Amino acid sequence: MPVDETERERRRRLVVDHVAAENAHDIEAIMATFAPHAIGQINGDVSTTPEAIRQGHVFFGLSHEPGIFTNLKVVHEVEHFSDEEIIYEGHFIGLHTGAAPGYPPPSGKELTLPYVVVYRFDRDGGLVSESARIEFSPIFAAGVTP
Repeated sequence: MPVDETERERRRRLVVDHVAAENAHDIEAIMATFAPHAIGQINGDVSTTPEAIRQGHVFFGLSHEPGIFTNLKVVHEVEHFSDEEIIYEGHFIGLHTGAAPGYPPPSGKELTLPYVVVYRFDRDGGLVSESARIEFSPIFAAGVTP
């Protein structure tokens, strides 16, 4: 079903608020943008509970708790709209300072990770899905010593 301009703008404002909360590292405000039944997905790893979605944001450093990045910022560069979703292309930028299983040791370097994120919405005004494809190769390249 096509969405009108008012609904499109409401959805866009919700995503803008979501990203502003991510950039403020305000996990409570991030979670407030999600519908209770939301699903998060990062490179195929699916989170189906609010706690798992929360922990995914914490893991990367989008809260005040330690994550694999410090001072992580989300930078949207291009947006696309359809009747079902908003798609953003952009990058994350932050200091790689945290350790995590399966990742190289912290490099201390400022890294840029390109991404594409697809946001979907429910009828009650919340994010029902945040699905991200993030290019992690800069983390692994930074962890390699010549």
